[in-house]
Amino acid sequence: MQYCLTLTWAPGETSGSDLFADIAQLDPPPPVVIFSASDVSAADREHATAILLKTKTSDDELRATLARSCPLHLFLPKNLSLTMPTPLNRILYVEDEPDIRAIAQMALEAVGGFTVITCASGREALAAAPGAAADLLLLDVMMPGMDGPNTLQALRQLPATASTPVIFMTAKVQAAEVAQYKALGALDVIAKPFDPMELSAQIQQIYDLPR
Repeated sequence: MQYCLTLTWAPGETSGSDLFADIAQLDPPPPVVIFSASDVSAADREHATAILLKTKTSDDELRATLARSCPLHLFLPKNLSLTMPTPLNRILYVEDEPDIRAIAQMALEAVGGFTVITCASGREALAAAPGAAADLLLLDVMMPGMDGPNTLQALRQLPATASTPVIFMTAKVQAAEVAQYKALGALDVIAKPFDPMELSAQIQQIYDLPR
């Protein structure tokens, strides 16, 4: 059966020459497609059938390259997303309590290295969203006026946030409530009170889950 190796490339984690030497021992050696977040060295390029940059390759381009390199990939379901999610850098954070908002912002920026756009209400979030270029929506559930779910519903009407991943934060984390928030489209729910030192890792872990 014909197959190819699709390598998610992480420079520095392994020696390219050693890896390709091992691949060459296969009989017959398969085509190799390197899927990389950064440039690939000239030496490693010599061994690759194709090289794709994660940040510049659409699902269609990746699928076409895999199909050319290995017909077996033609049987992948058309609705399967093959490319990596956008790296998490910018977070649109909506929280009406000033103290909680300040603590979370400091934790996310100082510990996680994220850029955080803070809003005190759903209406502020609607005004900020078009220019925020957010990779993630982080929404408090219980807020006066527009609560978290209503804010999400309104944000989904804006082109900039129509499909932006969302995480809710709330003290109400009973199984039925969490299921309800996920049914609204949330990746997951983070319980309050939260540990500021762990918040960034929690969010990154949720964001990185397959979806």
